[in-house]
Amino acid sequence: MRFFLILHTLISFVISQNLNSGFESNFDLEKIKELNQENNFKNQNHFSSLTYNSNLLDEVVDPNKYIVGPGDSYSFNILSADGVVNSYLYVNPTGEVLIPSIGKVYVNKMTLKQSINEIEKKCFEKYPNINVHILLNKIRQFKIQVKGIYDIPSYINASPILRVSDIIFPIINDYNLKKQNSEIDSSFYINKNKKLISRRNIKVLRNNDTIHVDLLAFNRFGNKSKNPTLMQGDIIELKFEENFINIYGGINLPGEYEIVENQNLLEIINIAGGFTKNADFNHIEINRFVDEKETIKILLNYDKI
Repeated sequence: MRFFLILHTLISFVISQNLNSGFESNFDLEKIKELNQENNFKNQNHFSSLTYNSNLLDEVVDPNKYIVGPGDSYSFNILSADGVVNSYLYVNPTGEVLIPSIGKVYVNKMTLKQSINEIEKKCFEKYPNINVHILLNKIRQFKIQVKGIYDIPSYINASPILRVSDIIFPIINDYNLKKQNSEIDSSFYINKNKKLISRRNIKVLRNNDTIHVDLLAFNRFGNKSKNPTLMQGDIIELKFEENFINIYGGINLPGEYEIVENQNLLEIINIAGGFTKNADFNHIEINRFVDEKETIKILLNYDKI
């Protein structure tokens, strides 16, 4: 199902919603080829340039939130009357760390703070008079499953400090670019079945919860809840773009936008940059297409959206 929202004129708005996906515009072949050549030049190492660096942080690691797992390592320091011991502790594939001359501690799926407390507790049980200092030294990588689209990698390298966008944007951009290029190369422009991967309708399946990811909303408003950090065991579910609106007129960023479930008109307007200064808030016109011929016109003011 495809929807269209159209706002036009500087101070009045028309919103149209179309239930038929067949309303496509014809494109000029030569113009599209020129645009494609320009895009190819700009994006000629597109995928590699967007691949992530797993060592980069966008904020300090929170010991109360960071979840420890196999591959993490600690800097380990003991001060005692007998001297100083410096070492590294590694979380093994079974989720344990082995402390030299002391024993092993299970830390898998603990927070960083909890795991440090457990290691310190184990040390003090054997050597009550020592001083122990433990820091997170290296952040692990793990595999994340990606499903929903048949022509993309099934598993991707990730880490607990990366957000969904860090690993998904390169995949989406690479796939969509190849899709657009293949359509242009085959001169197949009016294609009712052409699909691009959605940036707004992404799901992260985590244990028994579903987290809804909206990368456009994250880019527009900086809302980190729309682009969470990853956890080991997450499954990312992608889907193709399906429902759209077109919004024009007294709006700062007019154009076509994908919509998400239960999104209201005001949210759509905000995604599109909000009203222009000279927009008439009391004259919003909606044209909703019931089918290819019949339309319904709805008039609203700002208080009703």
